[in-house]
Amino acid sequence: MSISLKSFDIFQGIEDEKLYEIQSRSRLRLIRRTEVLRYAFDDQHAYFLVSGLLKTVAMNKNGEQLVKEFLSPGSFIGELPLIETQEREESIAIAIEPSTVIAIHLTFIRQALLDSEKFRIRIKRHIAEKMYALEDRLLDVIYKNAEERVIDLLVQLLKRFGQPSGACLRMTKFITDTDICQYVATSRQTVSQIMNDLRQKGMVSYTSTHLEVPLSSPLLL
Repeated sequence: MSISLKSFDIFQGIEDEKLYEIQSRSRLRLIRRTEVLRYAFDDQHAYFLVSGLLKTVAMNKNGEQLVKEFLSPGSFIGELPLIETQEREESIAIAIEPSTVIAIHLTFIRQALLDSEKFRIRIKRHIAEKMYALEDRLLDVIYKNAEERVIDLLVQLLKRFGQPSGACLRMTKFITDTDICQYVATSRQTVSQIMNDLRQKGMVSYTSTHLEVPLSSPLLL
């Protein structure tokens, strides 16, 4: 395999011999755009994103979806079975664009946790950061209105994926209004209205392929 696990921050500090053993038992998997990657207790794999973009989705008993997070290269999913044994409802990831992941069976990750204190610390930190992020989102739903939540998401994505383009910060528009409403927990109609209002105010400009915000926009201050 030409892609080294050393490129992932979470594996930094693991002894080369142990890292080589883990990598020798891993495999690359290609995921087509819109393809569903299922990760849950019955899968028993962790997935490390090498290239592309994924969104993780939770689904309730009525089939309604909630977008949990957007993942860029360097991220990984499937860590929950490392700390829990109780069965949970299945979670899925959906490829926003063609993506490549490294799949590693949890057996080998569990052994690495036993062998490496640095790896244990990094895994704990990763899980704690996810918990804090979910707490922040819960507080946002309680205390912020829909417009504030939409703006927060746009700013977060622009700062993470955007690139300077003249006097603007610009990113490829990989999310839809449906993605936004499923992330901020509001209706698609409300999201469409908010996006139109932001465009009319000159705070956001977008097409079917790009979204950009002037560097002087109050959204970025």
